[in-house]
Amino acid sequence: MLNFIKTLLKSTSFILVSGLFITGNSQKLLAQEANPESPENLVEICENWRSAESAEKALEACNKALEIGESRVWSTKGDILLLGLRNNLEAVTAYNEAISRDKLSSQVWTRRCKALVNLNKFEDAMDSCETALRVNQNWGEASSAMAWNYQGEAQAGSLKPEDAFYSYNWAIQLNPNYSASWLNQCRLFHHQKQYDQAINTCDRALAVDQDWEDSSPSMAFTQKAKSLKALRWYDEALENLNQAVARDEKNPTAWTELGRLLDILGKHGEASSAHTQAVTLAEKYSLALVNQCYNLNALGMYEDGLKACQKAVLEGDGRWGDDGIGFAWNQQGVALTGLLRYEEALGALNRAIGVNGEDDSAWANKSVAFWYMGRYEEALSAAQRAVSLNPSSTLAWFNYGRILTTLGEFEASLAAYQNALRGDLYLEDSSMFTTIWVNASAVFWRMERYEEGIQAANNALTRNPDIPDGWYNLGLSYLALKQYRQGALAFNSAINIDQTNANYWAGQGICLRYLEQYEQSLASLNKALELNPNHPQAMANQAIVQQKLADATQQQTLIPPPPPLN
Repeated sequence: MLNFIKTLLKSTSFILVSGLFITGNSQKLLAQEANPESPENLVEICENWRSAESAEKALEACNKALEIGESRVWSTKGDILLLGLRNNLEAVTAYNEAISRDKLSSQVWTRRCKALVNLNKFEDAMDSCETALRVNQNWGEASSAMAWNYQGEAQAGSLKPEDAFYSYNWAIQLNPNYSASWLNQCRLFHHQKQYDQAINTCDRALAVDQDWEDSSPSMAFTQKAKSLKALRWYDEALENLNQAVARDEKNPTAWTELGRLLDILGKHGEASSAHTQAVTLAEKYSLALVNQCYNLNALGMYEDGLKACQKAVLEGDGRWGDDGIGFAWNQQGVALTGLLRYEEALGALNRAIGVNGEDDSAWANKSVAFWYMGRYEEALSAAQRAVSLNPSSTLAWFNYGRILTTLGEFEASLAAYQNALRGDLYLEDSSMFTTIWVNASAVFWRMERYEEGIQAANNALTRNPDIPDGWYNLGLSYLALKQYRQGALAFNSAINIDQTNANYWAGQGICLRYLEQYEQSLASLNKALELNPNHPQAMANQAIVQQKLADATQQQTLIPPPPPLN
């Protein structure tokens, strides 16, 4: 029996220590705990970085392993820097060290390619991906589909769309479930303005819904929405952006695009909340900041808008999206115009045009700055440039019409306003729609086409009954047609919205004078003169009404009393 026990103990892998059985694995762990700085322990922590306490701790272990000569962890260090810490520059350095020791790892060449794409070093990235595909061994966690995909990204960044499509198609052929590559193809179709194809490929990415890498379904919904917006399918775009933020509430790009779309829809209050959310999530995200600037300008909060634009330029991370930094200079010009700092505004708008000379929005906004400065010929030239660059721009045609009105070119002005209404205006945007019709009603009045002026003002008021200038212009046309009662009611509606405008009170006072309601007329005219003591129409009509009241008093005194009763 004793010999049997001895034989059993020799053949087993268990060791008896103080009544405990300890496996070889456990023995290894105990050894590591006893010496946590051992090469084996450092390499294990480094290579198992995804399950480590943090990527920083794993990187620290990698660096210590390298210090004691464990050069095999260079590639893993690169992965930690690239995938865990998003430090692309140092990741490339680590991958270069790994390649200097082993040039036959397609995984390292592929990951290096990805890091270089992230650094916008597209030519080097293409070389790295091509090498990965040529070596075609030791893929590890990577794959040839990934190499084709990253090569496509590098080619797209190098403005080689045909080559990029070829690479993406290879990636998808090798891995039909590669959502990240479907999404990249969707982005490329969008940049090529092939919006239908973009929508279809984003739908494929969402239908597959796997192998997203750094992307996500939220990003696919966001990208799809951008193409839908470009086609002016705003309701569908809004639905997809709501899906995007529902899938990932921490996606600043989705919140930025949602805010941007709501601004297009004229829902600036709702847009403001979306922009605030985007900037809260990514306080240095340039695209989020410049779109917040745009929103604040639309709300008339020019001081805050200027700060947001300046922060985007001076402190932003350089992620500008499709519009580039020119959009920031453009909106900075809008904010400065709103603050009456016209020379500075022209400087900012010129910088926007310097970035992109075909930016119709910047030319349109430049025309506004010139207009406020009284430089009407230069304003007209800038507006003409804007409409020639984008004949469907509502903003450009509207500004053009306003300048033509100032120059007395009324027929041309009305034609410009009609083009503005046929342009890219979202018809549910009541603010722009009503502004165009209010301005048109003023032009009709100047041309003595009063019936058309009434119709134009009513078009504005039907959409937005709270715009006082619409009621004022309506009242002017009624007054010109001697329809004094309707005029008085229109002026009264303007006063109910804004009681601080002397013109509204003067208009009401004049209508009441013609209706021979002299006491009420005098009260309105007095109010106009209280607000503007030099109001010429109010002063002239006040004198007439006072005379009428004096004459009425004199006539009353001359009337004899009734005869005595018999």
